Amino acid sequence: MRANVDARALFGIDALGVLAASDGGTHHKAEAAAHLRRFVCPQRAPALSHCKTKTAPGGSGRVLEAGVCLSVSSLVACLAGENDARVASSPACAVYTILRSYANQQTRNGLGVGDLLPGGVGRGDAAAVLAAAHASVRVRRRNTERAEDECVPFLAYDPNTCIPLAVLVPLDTNPVVRVLAINHSRRLQDAAAIVSCAVRAEVHKGNSEGGDGAGGRLDQLEVFAAAEGGQGSACTAVHSLTRTTDALTGRTFANAAEAFDAAVLQLYEDVSEYTLPEDVSSSPSPSPHVSTERSAQADEFCAASSYTSRTYRITAIMSCVYELLMKLLCPMGEGAEAQSGAGGVDSCRPLAHERVLRQHTQHEYTTTYRAEAGSGESGPGSAHRSVGRGCIHRPAASTLASGAARYTMDLGVHEGELHAFVVTARIAKGRLLGVDWGDAARVPGFVAFVGAHDVPGSNRVGNIVPDEELFATSHILFYGQTIGVVVARSERVARVCASLVHVQCEREPAVLTIDEAVRSGLFQGDVLETGCGDVEAALGECDVTCTGSVRTPMQSHIYLECNSAVAVPSEQDEMTVYSATQSPARTQEFVASVLRVPANRINCVVRRIGGGFGGKESRGLCLASMAAVAAAKVGRPVRLVLDRQTDMETSGKRHSFLGNYRVGFSREGKIQALDLDIYSNGGYSVDLSVAVLERCVLSCDNAYRIPNMRVRGRICCTNLPTNTAFRGFGSPEAHMILETVVERVALLVQRDAHAVRALNFYREGDATYFGQVRENYPAERLFRQLLCTSAYERRAQEVAAFNATHEHRKRGIAILPMCYGLSSTCSFMNQANALVHVYTDGSVLVHHGAVEMGQLVDVKMAQIAADVLGVPLECVRVGAKATDVIANNPPTVASVGADHNGMAVMRACTEIAARLKPLRAAHPEMAWAEVCMKAWMDKVCLSARGFYASPANGYDWEGREPKGVVFNYYTNGVSCTEVEVDCLSGHVEVLRADILMDVGRSLNPAIDVAQVEGGYLQGVGWVTSEEIIVADEEHGFAPEHHLHGRLLSNNVHRYLIPTIADMPLDLRISLLKNAPNPRPTVFRSKGVGEPPFTLALSAYFAIRNALMAKAPPPPSSCVLPLSAPATCERIRLVCRDPILALVEERARGKRNAQGGEAPHEDDCIPFNFAATY
Repeated sequence: MRANVDARALFGIDALGVLAASDGGTHHKAEAAAHLRRFVCPQRAPALSHCKTKTAPGGSGRVLEAGVCLSVSSLVACLAGENDARVASSPACAVYTILRSYANQQTRNGLGVGDLLPGGVGRGDAAAVLAAAHASVRVRRRNTERAEDECVPFLAYDPNTCIPLAVLVPLDTNPVVRVLAINHSRRLQDAAAIVSCAVRAEVHKGNSEGGDGAGGRLDQLEVFAAAEGGQGSACTAVHSLTRTTDALTGRTFANAAEAFDAAVLQLYEDVSEYTLPEDVSSSPSPSPHVSTERSAQADEFCAASSYTSRTYRITAIMSCVYELLMKLLCPMGEGAEAQSGAGGVDSCRPLAHERVLRQHTQHEYTTTYRAEAGSGESGPGSAHRSVGRGCIHRPAASTLASGAARYTMDLGVHEGELHAFVVTARIAKGRLLGVDWGDAARVPGFVAFVGAHDVPGSNRVGNIVPDEELFATSHILFYGQTIGVVVARSERVARVCASLVHVQCEREPAVLTIDEAVRSGLFQGDVLETGCGDVEAALGECDVTCTGSVRTPMQSHIYLECNSAVAVPSEQDEMTVYSATQSPARTQEFVASVLRVPANRINCVVRRIGGGFGGKESRGLCLASMAAVAAAKVGRPVRLVLDRQTDMETSGKRHSFLGNYRVGFSREGKIQALDLDIYSNGGYSVDLSVAVLERCVLSCDNAYRIPNMRVRGRICCTNLPTNTAFRGFGSPEAHMILETVVERVALLVQRDAHAVRALNFYREGDATYFGQVRENYPAERLFRQLLCTSAYERRAQEVAAFNATHEHRKRGIAILPMCYGLSSTCSFMNQANALVHVYTDGSVLVHHGAVEMGQLVDVKMAQIAADVLGVPLECVRVGAKATDVIANNPPTVASVGADHNGMAVMRACTEIAARLKPLRAAHPEMAWAEVCMKAWMDKVCLSARGFYASPANGYDWEGREPKGVVFNYYTNGVSCTEVEVDCLSGHVEVLRADILMDVGRSLNPAIDVAQVEGGYLQGVGWVTSEEIIVADEEHGFAPEHHLHGRLLSNNVHRYLIPTIADMPLDLRISLLKNAPNPRPTVFRSKGVGEPPFTLALSAYFAIRNALMAKAPPPPSSCVLPLSAPATCERIRLVCRDPILALVEERARGKRNAQGGEAPHEDDCIPFNFAATY
């Protein structure tokens, strides 16, 4: 329902009365159903979904009346068609501007105008502008027999006493009256406002002393603001800032700074009065024996969009008011650009279809195959070539593009299928005292509760170490740990029953952070250490040394398809498991273990999955096992699908890291020694944390040679869901730590960072600190090429010139190399096998072990098969992944899916091609299908298996030396990113990104370019908007609080991934030409899935460079207090200006007063904004 409407007032009936009357008979039921449809879907009522221009009540001008059930997008379209809405600073224009950027198009289509009102389901992002525009609401009073409508001002509307019917937006314009509004949100698009401000004033020009057209007298001034609550409650209540209005009304000012000075103290008082404190995390649980069933109150409490500090919210509102004053008092028609510096960037970003996102053309990346000497593989046998071209597999493309592609949760219902849902713990750590599902069992449709006592085999599981329980038995180790599953006849009933299961726990102190774990000595596994040279001696001989620490954040996978599984039991203990997993073989092993049956009784089938990014390598194994145990107990198929919130709360994330460093270098910036201590947050179990840490420890050099280096790594054990694989697998974290060190070295030696990077590059033949020789190493070549093609030097000068002339907007630019080792550090993972069938009609079926998860690996496998066999691409079909066809294949991870499986497919096809070669030579006139039929009749086998094992063998941590080759080869790249930062709001806009990638001889350039785009943007999210928020003491949740340890950013409204509006305005991607992989890989290509992610670090350091132009760090330390992700809040609080100083001083004075201390002398410093700027 789009709006909160009332059946009695609108239709003269009572909804309950209609339902009661429907018992009378068929005729009455039909009549009642008709009324009920109108009640449930009020947008069908013309009186509630209209949009028309009419005379305002009282005859004073015109208004646009929009029914409360009219969609917001329809109202936006109606406003766009009104000439008055095109007049800058008019009330209608202000409303149009805010609503046009409200949420996203889908949300605007689904929300009604009534949802924008207080009490509606929409956020209050439009409340301030509707108040400033003097909008009104046509209502009907509740609890009255009068059926008359009346209009009330927007601020006077009360949902408790009024039923809204329509919203009236004034259309008339007045050249003197100006209405302006600003919303500050965490992202440029599709994010709720943190603060919302609007002003209305009569601005009389020509009375100021400026003489340049700026300034003027402010009459009839009104200022409105709304802010979200302390721990994320929506900004639905709009407030009139009366003290600010009184201080400014009727006065003449030369500019915005002067006006702001005149009212800043009153503004602070207004804002601080209405802005809630952070610490509203009220009552802890009344006793240590707490019930942890799902409660509506807890879920409602956590329905907030974010958890921002009070300092930030007050600063943001005051900054908004300053921006609005700039727009009010600047010359008419110029906006705020003249003073804020916004003129260089289109502040209203166009929609995606109006923008050019790619600056490349297809033919630039077309390559042709040529068999490499020593590759051991044969080339294609005909002119049908698809490898090296940006072609598409049309059958697969049409399936995906049309929405016909079926994922695990789309599978058809099996006969007798039941649904399951998980019952999870609601504390972070404690003892499990008991589980009572009696209330759930009384719900119609309940079938069974499945717990640890129902597991036929081992309840102890684990991807590497069996240190996890499938179902918790006696101890709870993280918030959201699975205790059991409820099986029911429908998904809805299963969820209801799960919420009714009572879990009794005794709370114990939980450890959530790396710092807490280090202090408590809680670690997993052994110390991983490697290095070269004599670090201590080298540090003592360096010209300059410094120490510091770097923190890298967690990140949620946000795959489109949540974890899901369907288990179908069969005869003789056989079971087919359909699972959304990157690891079919491991799923088979897990299910066999928990059911205590041989692996040959289990068949895991995966057609495709809706994204993985590493999150489905191991964390879906337990879910599939739970479905299998439930199916085995009830003897019927069971479907277990997680919703987004449960998936995010129970699944692991990217590991967060803490890196403590000591670095020594020359006065020119040549790094001579580096000592690194690295800690990762592994969560409650080992899972893949050891492998992630191994790659991190082996990636701490990136592209730089450091002659004396020592790296030590440890895994911290915390009470969080076990963190797991994520795109990059430890390399992005290692690169962020190292690049932060390089940036600091550049600041201390006062050189441009790119010059310091160039000074420290590896050269051909150099050995890494762990003993692998860099051969055929193009990193320096890539770096110098992109320096030239991106015009870095010229643009850096332009950035400096821009920053010198703009106070509130700053730009930054950074260029970074990336060197990513390909292959798994676990030697046994570097293998793959394939099975290829050629049928007598010429069609080809390829089975391989790489799971399709959006990276289009199936298309690349089809290309390889088509080229080697010499047939058209459309002749090839790639089958689903099934463990009874392709057995024992490693997970699809580490960017080697196409590498390893492609080689296996190539070898299988090469064998078939060799069998057919004599026949094709003897009958050159035969078509391919005829050749296949002839071969079958001649008893030639048309099937073949292929197997490939990579030469990479990992690293010997005990002997601290490579086991031959650690990484089979390196994928290299360079990125240059330019950003603009709004220092008043903290918003970041990526202006341009130049990327040059070395992917060898690309199998499909179109796919590889898309991988670079996606990886870069996902990395931008990691370093900017994607903030993981856990209910810990940092966010105001004491250890005894009932939500302590819960993930708060647990859906896509609270956890903000990049949108299309976060793409660079100018994105230029190039693939290095004429650079085949020197290693004997499939068609001399290179893996490209994970490496581009690290290139987004250039965006993070460009932001840091922009902020250093605004608030330079102390010369003695050269440390900018900005940690990733660089959210709006963190950026704004780094931008030191008089507004932030005032807010912090007043907050400090308040704390001192509450503690009985005398006011600090800084608390009495007068505010002078005009003098500062």
